[in-house]
Amino acid sequence: MINKSENANEWKWLLSSQTLVWVFLILGIVLRLRQYLFNRSLWLDESMLSLNIVRRSAAELLKLLDYAQTAPLGFLWLEKLAVHYFGTGELALRLVPLLCGIASVALFALLARKLLPPSAVAIAVGLFSVSEPLIYYSSEVKQYSTDVAFALILCLAAIPLFEASSRISGVLSISAAGGIALWFSNPSVFILAGVGISAFWI
Repeated sequence: MINKSENANEWKWLLSSQTLVWVFLILGIVLRLRQYLFNRSLWLDESMLSLNIVRRSAAELLKLLDYAQTAPLGFLWLEKLAVHYFGTGELALRLVPLLCGIASVALFALLARKLLPPSAVAIAVGLFSVSEPLIYYSSEVKQYSTDVAFALILCLAAIPLFEASSRISGVLSISAAGGIALWFSNPSVFILAGVGISAFWI
């Protein structure tokens, strides 16, 4: 007869299993690819941003966008690059958000492994992988998926700041990551401010 302690140990082993983390990683990628390949029509806000990307040159994207649209310059240039090489269809326009969405799943798994106990990593990755808004916005011609990816990059880069043995490398890593992130994600400035305030108080 299996007692409760043995059952608990089995569940603990399963939740801390690297295999389960990989299952959720693959599931997250598959769900994002499925959403992308569904290839729904562009809705109004996507269409207005897409018109700016398609009709303007890379240099013209430096100017104020038409149709009351805003997006970080790095994101616009990546979108312009995708349109240049793959055409102006929905799949080409959504390629950058898709890649950022897929990268976010891997980045979140890495962050979870660094910050959470082993028994919580699989649960966290599973919840992130099946999150409906994250799946949806990984196939949206907007910068939201890029925002998530760079938020995770900044969090990973900030970890050494809070370790006494690597504060100098932490300053260097968050400075480099922050300098890049500001070109691709407007909310990154708030994350950098939060990291700076937190590092100041420890």
